[in-house]
Amino acid sequence: DKTNYVVYARYFDSHLIAMAVWDFGFFRYIEHFASDAALRGKGFGSSFLREVIETSDVPYLLEVEPPEDPIKKRRIAFYERNGMILQPFDYFQPPLNQGDSPIPLLVMATENLTEQQYSAMRKKIYQDVYQYTFHFMNKRKN
Repeated sequence: DKTNYVVYARYFDSHLIAMAVWDFGFFRYIEHFASDAALRGKGFGSSFLREVIETSDVPYLLEVEPPEDPIKKRRIAFYERNGMILQPFDYFQPPLNQGDSPIPLLVMATENLTEQQYSAMRKKIYQDVYQYTFHFMNKRKN
């Protein structure tokens, strides 16, 4: 059931920017954000992201890859410039296929989250987006 799933899209000339967002009431989860390469670095993505975020008073949350290379570092910096805050919690994207391993990612949000807020958001994403539940996600790896 994707009744709480919204796709925002805008063309700038013939170039597309789009964002897919799950609205869970107490927060919104940005599942996808894509921009035509011709628009990158020109401010269109920033203005579009801020415009979408301003449609709601609840926090927005998204997944990002760890900053292991220049592109991933730039992606995190882009979201930080646009008001997103890297959260201090462990996060794993559930396996998308049986037999795959969870993927360690980072989480960013439009505000500093408490552990209780984060846990509730993560649980909702796992259940509704990934249709997945697991118990070891609260344990930090040493």
